[in-house]
Amino acid sequence: MDPPPTWGSRRLNKNKDENPSRLQPVSSCPIPGIIPTREFKMINTERSSSDLYLVSFIYAHGIQPSGIEGAGRRKIFYFDDPKFEELTQQYYSRQGTIEPIAFTNAIRNVKALIYNQ
Repeated sequence: MDPPPTWGSRRLNKNKDENPSRLQPVSSCPIPGIIPTREFKMINTERSSSDLYLVSFIYAHGIQPSGIEGAGRRKIFYFDDPKFEELTQQYYSRQGTIEPIAFTNAIRNVKALIYNQ
């Protein structure tokens, strides 16, 4: 019988299924340095997001969503423009610039798309 662990000691589990070195990453993000969340998804070759502020940032740069789907207030916006990845990287790395009034208007327009659909 093993002695009970003392304060500050750690007992390692010898079970193969719980070995942390065997764990594989669940998903990877196409943008380096970005941790994927459930708000940001790449579905096949389509570019999509449900992040209101990212979508508004892209919308403020003149890129219209090619499609919107979802139930209730939770919508997923799809984009066909190849600039989506570049603008997304700028947004998450805080390198993108946008006029504040244009961004505010874009947020209002995207919310109108969400609630009027």
